[in-house]
Amino acid sequence: MARSLEFKGSRKNHNMLRTRQLVTLIIQLRRMDPNFRVGLLKTIPRPGEWIAWIEKGFGFAMILLGEYLLIKAGNLLMPDRLF
Repeated sequence: MARSLEFKGSRKNHNMLRTRQLVTLIIQLRRMDPNFRVGLLKTIPRPGEWIAWIEKGFGFAMILLGEYLLIKAGNLLMPDRLF
């Protein structure tokens, strides 16, 4: 019993540490040299043909998710059918 409570507590502390690290990173990024931030923006790829592939991929993923949810809803409405 004590082990499970100890594990849960350590997990909570780990998540709190991650949150602190993220907040610290955001604060440090805001204090960076403005010229360095502009340089980071220039490294972002320009929109082009690759974006069409990304859009198609996300569209396909949305169709699959919708199909999965329809099957799950059908199982709730008609549990005797095998899907």
